[in-house]
Parts: sequence; structure tokens; C-alpha cells
Amino acid sequence: MEGGKMMDMQKVDMLIQWNDAFAEVTPVKMKSETIEMLFDEVMSNEKGK
Repeated sequence: MEGGKMMDMQKVDMLIQWNDAFAEVTPVKMKSETIEMLFDEVMSNEKGK
């Protein structure tokens, strides 16, 4: 398989077979959940600089 520009996915014609990749379903309502989020404020601020 050639490399570089010859295999650029934006420039090469492709045929994609999706088969059963997508399906329509009826949504199921789920119960809500609360998740407590914790973070190290000092470390977060240092990484954000």
C-alpha cells in the first residue's frame, strides 16, 4: 500500500458498506443519576496556565 498523498482519505474515492451500522429504535427512559465530581483545583489551575 502506498503512503503519503496517494492514500489521503480526503482525496481517494472510497466505497463504504454500512450494512447494519444504524438502526431505528424506540427510546427508553432511564432514571436520572447524580454524580459527585471532585477535582484538584490547584493542579487544574497549574495545568491551565
